[in-house]
Amino acid sequence: MAAGSIVVDLLMRTGAFETDTKRAEARLKQMEREAKKVGAAIGVAFAAATAATVALVKSSIDAADAAAKMARSVGVSVGAFNELAYAAELAGVQNTEFTASMGRLARMAKDADDGVKKSAEAFADLGIKLRDNEGRLKGTDALLAEVSDALAKMEDGTRKTALAQEFFGRSGANMITLLNGGGKALQEAAKEARELGLVLSDETARAAEQFNDDLTRLGKLARGFGNDLATALLPVLTDVSGALVQAGKDARAG
Repeated sequence: MAAGSIVVDLLMRTGAFETDTKRAEARLKQMEREAKKVGAAIGVAFAAATAATVALVKSSIDAADAAAKMARSVGVSVGAFNELAYAAELAGVQNTEFTASMGRLARMAKDADDGVKKSAEAFADLGIKLRDNEGRLKGTDALLAEVSDALAKMEDGTRKTALAQEFFGRSGANMITLLNGGGKALQEAAKEARELGLVLSDETARAAEQFNDDLTRLGKLARGFGNDLATALLPVLTDVSGALVQAGKDARAG
């Protein structure tokens, strides 16, 4: 190959190399920009997921705290309350109504056991014994299942509604949908609640109560710190504010 041809060929190859290099650099810069965009999107998504997780955990803690208090008010374990509350929710009974109804049943059972005639007769009419074979007063959850079995055998109507209201108060009529399935339906709902991870232990519920109580205490500590600062600064602040007011009056008078 002639020297001139070699030179031309080298120049052409060099030009092509430079062009390809520039293209590669441009592509790399574009990829870098895209990667930064993706990274930013990932960061936003991660932050959102973290916030959502924190909110979910706090919501679960609040629910466990509330369940502990409601379970205590109706005389059942937290786990039993979770199971029954899930059954009530499936039946369309609001949580506040269900809790009030269970509280009414617990009080009625206590009255009947103490010899209050009207309450004792109500349980006796349904063939329900208040104490188990070992002589212990049955839990509210066990009594609910037995009352549910008794009412489930009755046809819907005035008498059934009246009995439901006698045992469960003003929300008794709304409880009929829950009661119509009998104790078996309650057991099935309890099983499903456990499978869905909705049933908490008493220990977890107590920990949730403790955590929320500690958050309240921390908030009060912050308020106390603010009170301390206000106490220390108010004498100076009142002097300053008083001087400003007086200066304003003097300016208007002048």
